[in-house]
Amino acid sequence: MKKKYYVYQHLYKDKVVYIGKGSVDCSRNISKGGYDRRAYSFGSKNRNERYLNFIKEVGKENIQVRIVARFDDEQDALWLEDELHEVHDNLYSLSTKELSNKKSKAIVQLDLDGQFVAEHKNAKCVVDIDSTNINRCCNKKMCTYKGYRWLFADEYYNGNFSFKQDDRINKRANSIILVYKDRIEKFNSIRECMRATDYKNVSNIAKGKYNHYSKKLDCYIYYEEKYLEMECGNLIA
Repeated sequence: MKKKYYVYQHLYKDKVVYIGKGSVDCSRNISKGGYDRRAYSFGSKNRNERYLNFIKEVGKENIQVRIVARFDDEQDALWLEDELHEVHDNLYSLSTKELSNKKSKAIVQLDLDGQFVAEHKNAKCVVDIDSTNINRCCNKKMCTYKGYRWLFADEYYNGNFSFKQDDRINKRANSIILVYKDRIEKFNSIRECMRATDYKNVSNIAKGKYNHYSKKLDCYIYYEEKYLEMECGNLIA
C-alpha cells in the first residue's frame, strides 16, 4: 500500500514549539496503532539535542500533540511543514530549507592543536575522507577524525568553540593508534575508532590478540600507551 504523510505540531502551554513531518506504510502500521508514531515519539533518534533538553525540563507528559493534516503526496506535506515554520517563531524544529542549509555549511579543518589547515565548502567537498564522520565531529559526536579536528566555519570564525586539554589527549591509556604501511592514525577512544573504521574488534586487537594485527583493516592496532612504550612504533616488526 502507498505511503501516507502527515504534518504535526507539538505544543507546550498552548504554544507551538515544534513542527514536523511523519510518514507511514499503512499496511504495516495501522493494525499496530502506529500510524502517527513519529509525532508521539520523544526519543533521541527523532529529536535534536536542544529540543531533547527542553522536553527533559518540562516533561514529555506536558507536550501536546496535534496532527495538522494528512497527505498522499510527500511534497504537499513538505510544503505545509515549511509554511508553518514561516508562521511560528522560536521553534525547536527546522524547516526543510534550514536543514538543507545546515547540512551544506562550510567546514573548517584544524590539526590536533587547533591550528587552521583548510576550509571546505561542505563536508562532502573534502577529498577522500568520509563526510559522515566529519559531520559527526562538527556536531560534537566525535572529537577527531583522520588526525584532524572539524568545525562548522561559523563556529570557528565566531570563536564559538573550545578544546579541553583532556579532550585533545584523552588519556593515552584509552587512545587508539592504527599503524598502516603508509600512515599512522590516532583515535581518542575505542568507540571513536570503531565508528570511523566500522570494525568492532578494536579492543581485542589493541590488547594484543593476533599480535596486534587486524587482517580486515590490514594494520596494527595499539593502545597509545603501549605504542609509545615501543618507541613510537620503531620496534614494530
